[in-house]
Amino acid sequence: MIGMTRFLVMLCTVVMCAGVAADEGMWTLDNVPRDTIARKYHVTLTDQWLQHLQQSVVRLESGCTGSFVSGDGLILTNHHCSAECLTDLSTTQRDLIAQGFVAAKREEEVRCPGQQVSVLMATENVTPQVTKAMTGVATAQIATARNKTLTDLEGQC
Repeated sequence: MIGMTRFLVMLCTVVMCAGVAADEGMWTLDNVPRDTIARKYHVTLTDQWLQHLQQSVVRLESGCTGSFVSGDGLILTNHHCSAECLTDLSTTQRDLIAQGFVAAKREEEVRCPGQQVSVLMATENVTPQVTKAMTGVATAQIATARNKTLTDLEGQC
């Protein structure tokens, strides 16, 4: 009986999802399909808007992402991204994980000491430099040449 129930649930799920199609994509900011978006959604994405979007997203050094939600640097991210900090800031009287926390005033906001965030300010296509550095290099040394070039390029930032 349980086997038949599982089968029916799976069958219903497949039937319900059969007509679902994702209309999404992931593009680098220099390769956004602006014309397609404009035609399909009647929205014009400007360079200024894309730059604002790029500089509104942050990367926490833990690997999570977030977004600025104020001009003063307040960041919104997922709960699990801040869990370690919330645990560190908790006390026996005030368990931020179990009880949650909302700052009624700016002075009551808590900071996560040691946390760092990065903001992508600009991009540059370095493919030509990397390709040139690997030209004529023995197959066994390509990864080393590539990594050295990337490290050198990062040092110029």
